[in-house]
Amino acid sequence: MILVDPYREVLRTLAAYEPPAEHTNFCVTYQMSTPISLAHPWINGDGLVAQVLMRRLLGDEFLSLPSKKVIDTSGLRLPLARTGSCWHCSASQFDTDQMFLTKIYGRFDSEHIERVRTKKKRIPLMSGHFKSTMVSIPTVLVKEVRFYVRGNIDECKWLFANVTALGKDRNKGYGAVKSMSIEEIPEDWSLVKDGIVMRPIPVGEVPTKWMQPGTQANVMTLTYMPPYWNRAAAVPCVAPGSRIAPVEQSYWDAVDDLCVADGISHDTQ
Repeated sequence: MILVDPYREVLRTLAAYEPPAEHTNFCVTYQMSTPISLAHPWINGDGLVAQVLMRRLLGDEFLSLPSKKVIDTSGLRLPLARTGSCWHCSASQFDTDQMFLTKIYGRFDSEHIERVRTKKKRIPLMSGHFKSTMVSIPTVLVKEVRFYVRGNIDECKWLFANVTALGKDRNKGYGAVKSMSIEEIPEDWSLVKDGIVMRPIPVGEVPTKWMQPGTQANVMTLTYMPPYWNRAAAVPCVAPGSRIAPVEQSYWDAVDDLCVADGISHDTQ
């Protein structure tokens, strides 16, 4: 009996995608019309790019992918520059730090009880499918969200433009995007900007100077590549928002020096 991977064609389709090689530095700005609901302190920009790209490559088949099984999408190359194992795309940068909790209540709709298809004479409201709920959702009252990127601006412009909402509970109206704009910037701020870490970076791939006493490098166990919900891939990372010691040379030169010292080969695209 021969076992066939049901997602073999999906993986072939993803691996066949060849992103353009030309890279520039740019900033993606979203103007928001509704607050953003979050399940995490930030939104990972490369995860956003990967999801929209997979939807474009797979079409309707994307909707049939399993939600609780991890499919190895490491063969998918994003239209972003890459240093080590990190794509050059920052986490979300909000224009405010204020966050509050919103409560969402779920109650049984007794006015349309005739629509319920069940053989039970009584419907329990304390447990099961029809139970009442009260959920607290962290919400950010944000007007503008930015992502700093180094990648192919033409390809990324299409991908970011096809994002209509950000964050969690988008089907409830949260995180609705009003408009999107892209502008080129003089430097690559996708990994570090003004001494602040912009995205999760594995501890093994950062300059040792960042971890010296006096720096504020917050180390957390995080996933640092899509799919971000796969906690099995989490490793110790320097978290976004960490303030690190300034370096005299560019970030990727520091990463390359560290990798050579450790005997690890990394390609900077």
